Amino acid sequence: MSFQDAKERRPVRVMLPFELTHHIIAFLNDRSDRRNYQKVGFPALKACSLVCRAWNDICRHCIFHTVTADICISQERDSPLSFLHFTAPHLYRYVTDLILFWDRDVYGAPEWIPNTLPRFVNLRSLYLESRMTSGAPALPRPFALGVMALLDKAPLKCLSLTYWDFLADASDLLLLLSVCSTTLEELSLETCSVSDRGTMPNMIVSESRVPPIVCLQALRKIKLQGDSRAFQTSRIESPNLRSLVYEQIQNSFCTIPNWISDKLSEVSLKAFEVSDIPDLGQSICPSSMTVDISKSHDDSFFTILSWVKGCLQSLPFPHVLRQLNIKIKSNRLRESEECCYPTRADYELLYSTLEPLRQHGALHTNLSISILSLNHRAAIPADNTMNEEVAKLKEVFTPLLEANQLAIEIVLERWGGVAEPLHIICFASLPSPFSALQTLGITSLLAAGRIQSFEMESYDLIEDDFLFFRCAQLPLKRLSFVSASTDPCDIPTWET
Repeated sequence: MSFQDAKERRPVRVMLPFELTHHIIAFLNDRSDRRNYQKVGFPALKACSLVCRAWNDICRHCIFHTVTADICISQERDSPLSFLHFTAPHLYRYVTDLILFWDRDVYGAPEWIPNTLPRFVNLRSLYLESRMTSGAPALPRPFALGVMALLDKAPLKCLSLTYWDFLADASDLLLLLSVCSTTLEELSLETCSVSDRGTMPNMIVSESRVPPIVCLQALRKIKLQGDSRAFQTSRIESPNLRSLVYEQIQNSFCTIPNWISDKLSEVSLKAFEVSDIPDLGQSICPSSMTVDISKSHDDSFFTILSWVKGCLQSLPFPHVLRQLNIKIKSNRLRESEECCYPTRADYELLYSTLEPLRQHGALHTNLSISILSLNHRAAIPADNTMNEEVAKLKEVFTPLLEANQLAIEIVLERWGGVAEPLHIICFASLPSPFSALQTLGITSLLAAGRIQSFEMESYDLIEDDFLFFRCAQLPLKRLSFVSASTDPCDIPTWET
């Protein structure tokens, strides 16, 4: 970087500290807001790559971090795979995430494909997605051979297969996993089913040598969604598996495969509607459980919480639980309908569910309820409405709050193209409520100025928490605290 000296009229070269350059580029590479990244961040990164050679090398890691390619058009010269293979092979080493998808039958593939896929030598994550929701076509032989060579060559950490058909004997699944079994840490099998013609060509499966047992020693996390038959085999072992994400499909959950380790420490259930209670088997004993469910317009909170209770009761060893996260999203509220909060009876049902569990040990629960209004003109609720909600929560859950075993977050949002947080009620029962806000993910929303009204109820409010809100200069219309351990005269309340 250079500019002209005002006195001598000669260019003066100024070098930014290396750490500052990395900080600038990392700021532009923030992908937490995907829409903003595509609109602002990605074009800015491309501009930064033209500053100098040093900036170019740093930016390349960000720009080519992820490559997405439609294999149906891979033979075209401007496709990503064709560009890398023929024009810029020096960029292979920057790619760490590769997404290959197809949305129609693929009848052929370039002959150079088996040679180009293994060149992603630093690949960490591979996503293979058939975007046909029924009758997933078989991969062309060159692509299948290229995928097998890639799995064998790259130090792959994460593998995701979406809308895949597996053979009834799971030989194709075993073949894929056997090639990357020593490095694979995360596995996602989403919307998978069983058919006579698998997504992996039968000829390649029959020509390959599938080991009798595939031991996934490095596997730590797995996500399952689909037909139970696609995952049922006695030829897989996962001795070090720690986390299971269990997702609903077509109003039901698949049966947990018998190769899922009983040493699991975390289980997450994700449901899009109330369905049959999932069968969690007879052996798993997680210490942490998350239940994430969307509430439809027709379901009541009582129905939702009854389903949550059934899920907890289906655990073989519920007394082992130490951490419970319950997330409820009420996201189909009609525009003309008023906001509907859980009733006292709903909360009492939840309390009756948690009370027996906490008596077995030090169970801590995080309850998060999001209520989305489709009325983009929705206003902050009146004080008397919010006071009633706070009173209900305190009356029902006081024993858990006083025992520091419960944190509650109720978020009212309105829809204006994106979900906009309008008001938050937060009960924090940790030594510092600020740490509870971090746990619930509220601090980032506050800092981004996305919350208009915030109300915290705390049994352990400390001076540092007041200091955070006072110094942050947050753009809130209303901010209030109520605390059982603070003199009411000292409680700050700000309105703008």
